[in-house]
Amino acid sequence: MILAERSAVTVYSDVMAFLMMLGLVCLSSRLRKRETTGEKLYFVLCLAVMVDAVCSSICYALHEQPFGATAELIFKTILEMSMLVLAYYWLLYVDFKLFGSKDHLIRRLGVLFVPILAGAVALVINLFTGIVFTIGPDNHYVPTVLYHVLEGLEYYYFLLSLILYVQSRMEGRQVHFFHIAPVLLPTIAGTFINIFTPYSAAALGFSIALIFMYFSMIDAWRFDDAETGLYNKEYLSYVIAMVQDGRRECRNVLTFETKSNPEALAEILKRDAPRDGELIHTGEGRFVLLLEQGEKSALKLLQTLIEEAAAEYDEAHKGQEIALTQTCRMRRKGEDTAALIAACR
Repeated sequence: MILAERSAVTVYSDVMAFLMMLGLVCLSSRLRKRETTGEKLYFVLCLAVMVDAVCSSICYALHEQPFGATAELIFKTILEMSMLVLAYYWLLYVDFKLFGSKDHLIRRLGVLFVPILAGAVALVINLFTGIVFTIGPDNHYVPTVLYHVLEGLEYYYFLLSLILYVQSRMEGRQVHFFHIAPVLLPTIAGTFINIFTPYSAAALGFSIALIFMYFSMIDAWRFDDAETGLYNKEYLSYVIAMVQDGRRECRNVLTFETKSNPEALAEILKRDAPRDGELIHTGEGRFVLLLEQGEKSALKLLQTLIEEAAAEYDEAHKGQEIALTQTCRMRRKGEDTAALIAACR
């Protein structure tokens, strides 16, 4: 089977994308274990890109051929489903990286999943009716209006993730080790190649973006607390070093402690702590919240909110109480910030 030039270029780029993702998944022990929610979401993104690359290469290999129309229809359907999954899980991944909470993720999960499910159902129906796309002469697909609607849905989810990221930054939420620009640039480049040229480089763009994300994950893993999904004690030392170098500022430090149920307390703090704060689990059920701003009255209100939430949990979970204790320290004028943070280790 001899491929046309544009088909050959696309097939080669798709094969490269598949091999990059396959190597990443196989060689990374963290991805194979998938112990955290973020790693699980990232793993699904890698699988979606691999499926996209395989199906795209097969579809382009069948272009201009006098056979394989049925295979083209099936693989094009799987390709479009993988794109829906990729867009959906990318939004979930961004949401989790910004908020770090499975509860927040679950609250968004149902509503966001409905359009994706509807799109998947439409693609299945398309196998028998052609309502989304049909296979025309030389095995080229012919899109319908519904196809462009599904395509717009994918773009909408990617745009929504960008809006979510920008809003979080504008609200002052601290987001370390997650940089969206290196992810967007290859993704946008691959999309533009798809739109304005006869070639397809979407899978390659996505794979390069995920490689950049993986580099950020490697940098962040050293500060992961496996028990709660928050920052660990080493991150506190990292912050102190940045404060001493003049790269960080911290005005208030709150500590929360439980002797019996750190997982439950962690979920409460993820849900109720200010977005511009940084939560650190220093071990043995002790949590430190670093805040760059905040008046005394606001801090007292926050302590009351956390205390009430913990009391409600204790009332509903007899025998698994949090039994919360907490303290709050504000940096006084002239007080050394690094010493303030270090005292709360």
